[in-house]
Amino acid sequence: MKPLKLSTIILLLITTFSCTKNVDFDQVDAVEITPSYLITLVYFELYAPDFLDSVNTEVPLQLDIVKAPLKDVPQKHLEKVEFTIQTTNVFNRNFNAQIVFFDVNQNPIYELDPIVIPANSNELITIIEIPTEDLHYIFETEFFAFFLELRPSDDGSVILPGDDSYVEFKSSVELFLRYKTI
Repeated sequence: MKPLKLSTIILLLITTFSCTKNVDFDQVDAVEITPSYLITLVYFELYAPDFLDSVNTEVPLQLDIVKAPLKDVPQKHLEKVEFTIQTTNVFNRNFNAQIVFFDVNQNPIYELDPIVIPANSNELITIIEIPTEDLHYIFETEFFAFFLELRPSDDGSVILPGDDSYVEFKSSVELFLRYKTI
């Protein structure tokens, strides 16, 4: 029994000393962290009656405005911004969608590329990246406006109050940051 205890102790000592090496504390000086944050912006479903006024005349433009939730983002660490727009269109007509940035005085300062939402389309996902040279607009933005325009029909037909068509619109913005120490 004694040889087993001695061999166990020797094996433990060999294992302990063979697994240690010098620790390089300087490697902590070169840290890079790249988090991303996803922020939901607007979601709505609009049905045919939402595009009609009180006398059933078409109102082709819908609008939603939200306060920009991006003021606290550290500007020097922002690397990329992507807007994601997810749509479903059950109407037999196209829609145009547009996102516009407004400053504190409610002046438009930047527009994302317009999006065409095709008639009778299943779920479509569009990702729009803001070019690096335009990222400064994010920090000047107080409000985002979301415009949704119902395009005229090819045959001149109009929406009827009993029509069960709808368009669904979801949007979010993803911020990509890079923290780097040298």
